[in-house]
Amino acid sequence: LGGICVWRTGEHVRFLAPVFIDPAEQEKGYGGRALARLFETAAGKKEDHTEVERWKLTCTLEDSGLMRFYGHAGFRETGERAKVNERTTLVLLERVSY
Repeated sequence: LGGICVWRTGEHVRFLAPVFIDPAEQEKGYGGRALARLFETAAGKKEDHTEVERWKLTCTLEDSGLMRFYGHAGFRETGERAKVNERTTLVLLERVSY
């Protein structure tokens, strides 16, 4: 159906690979539920996400649907951007867990 990859990038920081869901199953709430479960697990201090204070990921600015999806999950732009080419800009997003 899909997945999320999580990397430890600091003692209280995790970096997510973008959530990926089978295209046939998108827009059915699976991605949002997966993120919610991940954040709940971290808040409960289970597994490898104990005391996570910041979640980070990159997204393409031009994908407004994906930017909206991550915004609904609590992610905000940090102001860091990297222009890949004329049509693609990567944006660093962050969700603070305080």
